[in-house]
Amino acid sequence: MKEFFIKYKDVFIKSFDYILFVLIIILSLQKGGFYKSDTIAFNLIVTLIGIIYLLFKLFIDKKGAIKKDYVLIALLILAFSYLLPIIFNNYTSLSDAFFEFIRYFNVVIIYMIVKNSNNKKIYINSIIVVALVQGILGIDELGLGKLENILDVFNSGYLTDNFGRLSGTIQYANTTAIIMSIAIVLIIKNIDKLLNNEEKLFKNDIKIYLLNLSVMFLITCIILTASRFAFLIFLVASLILIICYLINKKKISIYFVLNLLYAFLSSSYIQNIIAFDNSKIYIVTLLISLIYLLVLILINFIVNKLINKCISKRNDLIICIIILVLLISYLVLNFIIPQSLTLDSINNSSATLDIYANNLKENNNIIINFDNKSLDKEEFNIKIDLYQVNSSDIESLVASESYTNIDYDKMLKFDINNNDYKCIRLRINCDGGKVDINNVLINDKKYKVNYLLIPYEFINRIQDGISGSNSTVLRGMYVKDALKISTASFKNLVVGSGGEAFRNLFNMYKEQNYYSTEVHNSYIQILCESGIIGFASIVFIFVFSLIKSKNNYLKISLFILIVHNILDLNFSYMIGLTIFAVLLGCLELKKDKEITNKALLKIIYIGYLVLLVFTIFIFYKLFTANLAYKMKNIKSKDDVAIYEVIENIDYYNLRFNLAKTEYKYIQKLIEEKEQYILLLKQNLTDENFEILKSEIKDISNLTNYMLKNDKYNKTVIFLACDIYYRNIDNFSLVYFNKDKEKANEYYTNIILEQLQNVKKYYPLNEEVNEKVDKYINVLKVQNEI
Repeated sequence: MKEFFIKYKDVFIKSFDYILFVLIIILSLQKGGFYKSDTIAFNLIVTLIGIIYLLFKLFIDKKGAIKKDYVLIALLILAFSYLLPIIFNNYTSLSDAFFEFIRYFNVVIIYMIVKNSNNKKIYINSIIVVALVQGILGIDELGLGKLENILDVFNSGYLTDNFGRLSGTIQYANTTAIIMSIAIVLIIKNIDKLLNNEEKLFKNDIKIYLLNLSVMFLITCIILTASRFAFLIFLVASLILIICYLINKKKISIYFVLNLLYAFLSSSYIQNIIAFDNSKIYIVTLLISLIYLLVLILINFIVNKLINKCISKRNDLIICIIILVLLISYLVLNFIIPQSLTLDSINNSSATLDIYANNLKENNNIIINFDNKSLDKEEFNIKIDLYQVNSSDIESLVASESYTNIDYDKMLKFDINNNDYKCIRLRINCDGGKVDINNVLINDKKYKVNYLLIPYEFINRIQDGISGSNSTVLRGMYVKDALKISTASFKNLVVGSGGEAFRNLFNMYKEQNYYSTEVHNSYIQILCESGIIGFASIVFIFVFSLIKSKNNYLKISLFILIVHNILDLNFSYMIGLTIFAVLLGCLELKKDKEITNKALLKIIYIGYLVLLVFTIFIFYKLFTANLAYKMKNIKSKDDVAIYEVIENIDYYNLRFNLAKTEYKYIQKLIEEKEQYILLLKQNLTDENFEILKSEIKDISNLTNYMLKNDKYNKTVIFLACDIYYRNIDNFSLVYFNKDKEKANEYYTNIILEQLQNVKKYYPLNEEVNEKVDKYINVLKVQNEI
C-alpha cells in the first residue's frame, strides 16, 4: 500500500490542487461562506484533505525537504488562540468559539497545501475565476436575477432586497469589490508576462485581448458596487504596480488606462440601462464587450505601428504625462458634458438624487431645469419631495411640490437646519408622461442630476464619503465598542472573549442604539475574539510576508487585502480567509532555508502527528454537523418528519450547535424531565425516589450547562430563570434536604443575579429591561422582599 502511494504521490498531490480549485469556486457561490451552514461542508472536505496531506508528510514524504516557515507557525498560533478563551472559560458561546477556531485552522491547512504545491498557478487562477463569476452573477443580480434558480442548486442566491449595487452571491458589495481588485492585479501580471514574451504569436495577442477585456469588465463591476474605499485601494495599488514595476512596458500602461476609462463609460451606460429596463443589461454588457475587443485590436495596431517607433525608451516620462492627461481630461469632460435625467411613468418612474450643496442658508430656493424639448411633448406630471439628510443619514421632509409641463417653472422654497446637515435629497416620482431634467439650481448655483462618463451613484458615494459618511461614523462606533470589550478585563485583552465576541457582547458596551454582528475591522475583531495573542499573530504574518516576499504582484495583492481589512469584514467570509491563505501560500519568501537538525526534524514530525490527531477530531465534529444539517431537510411522504430523524438531529445538534439553537433542545429535554418527575411523585417508591433525584440533578446540570455555553444570550438567561423558578421545590429536595426556605432564598438570589446581568448586557434595550423589571417585581411579591 505504501509503495502504491509513493508511486502515485505526485498524482495524489496534484488532485488536491484541483479539488481545492473547485471547492473555492463553490464556496464563493455559497454567499462567500459568511454563514456557518454554508461553510461546514467546505471545511469538512478541506479537513479531510488536511488529514491525507499530513499522512503523506508523516509516512510517505519523510525525505521531503522541510523549510523554516514562520508564517505557518504564526498561522497555527492564530488558529489556536481561538481555543484559549474556551480553556480559560472566557468564551461568549462555546459553539461560536470552537467554530471560529475551525475556520482559522482550515486556513492553516489551505496554506500548507498551497505552499507545498508545484502547481500554484491553479490557485492564482481560482481567485481570478471567482472574481469573474461574481462579476457575471452580479450583472445578473442588477438585471432580473435569471440565474437564481440555478444558484439554488448550490444553496445560494441574491439578497432579498436589491439595493441597486452589484454584489453577486457574496451579498456584500465591498468584499466582492476587493476580491475583484486582487484578481485584476493578478491578471495584469499575466498580461505583463505575455507582453514580455519574445515569441510574438497570434495566440498570445488573443490572450492579451481577453485578459484586458477581463480587467475592463472587473473594473466596471467594481464601479457598479459603488465601493469607495475598495475602488480607491485598487486604483492606488494598480497605479503603483504599473508605474513602479512596469514603467518600461509602455503598452501595459496604455492598456490599463484604456481599461479604466472604458470601464467608467460602460458602467455609466449600464447604470442608465438598469433604470429603464433591467432585462437589457445582458445584451448591453455583451455588446460593450464585443465593441471593446475591436477597440483593443485597433489600439494594439496603433501602439505597434506608431507609439513604439515615435517614443524612445528614454522618454518614459512622456508616457506618464500622456496617461495623466488622459485621466484628467476624462474626469473634466465628465463634469462638463451635459447629461439629462429621463423619467417616464412606464419604465424609469422614479429617481433619488443626493445633492451636496455648500451654498445653503436658512431660506433657500430650488429651480428644476427641464429640457425644453420635453416640455413640448406629451403632458407629464411629476412630484418632488425634498429632504434634509443629517450625518446619520436620517432624512426629514422640508418641502414638496408637483410639476406639469404647464407650470414647470415653479420655484421650490425650503429651510434647513445648518447644524445637522449633510446633503439634500430629492425624491422624484413621475406619475404620468415622460420628462427630461437637465439640472437643478439651488440659490442660483447649478448642480448636475446625471453624468455621461461616470455613474451618478458612484460620484454620489464619493461625495458622501468626503462629507462624512454615516457608514464611516458607525464603523468608528463598532471599533470603539470592540476595544471596550477587549479592555474590559486583563483576561479579555490577553486571550480574548471567543468567536463572535463582538456580536454577542456589543449590547453591553454600546452608547448609541445600533445593531451589528461585525466590527467591520478584521484586526480589531481578531483582537476582540482571540486577544493580543491572535492580534500579534496576524500583524506578524502581514509584516513578515510583505518584507520577505519576492513576488511584487502577489505582495500588492496581499497589500490590497491588508489595507481593506482596516475598514471591512473580509475575514468574516470564509472566501476572504481562503484567498488570504492562497496568497500567503503562493508567496516566495527570500529566506526559506531547509532544516537539517535531526532533533528539530523529530520535533516537527511529532508536531505533525499531534496536528493529525487534532485534525481527525475536527473532522469528526464537522462530520456530525454536516449530518445534522442534512437531516433537517429529510421529510417523509406525508411531509411529517420521521421520529428517528428528529432524534438524530437532536443528537448531532447537541454535539455541534449549528445556529445557536442548542438551548431549544435542552428546553425540550427539561420539560420532558419535569413531566416525568410529576409522574414519579404520583407513584413515589424507594426506587422511584432515586430516579427522581437523578432527574432533578439532570435538570440542574443541563440548566448550568446552558448558562455556561450561552452566558450572554438573553433568551437563554430568561429560560434558565424560568427553570430555576419552576424547580425550587425539586432542588430543595435534592440539594437542601427538603429545606424549601433555604432553597427559595438561594435560587431567588441566583435568578435576581441573572436578571441583573441581562440589564447589564442590554442597557439600551427598553423592551428587555421592562421584562426584567416585571420579573423582579414578581419575585419581590412572591418572597415579600
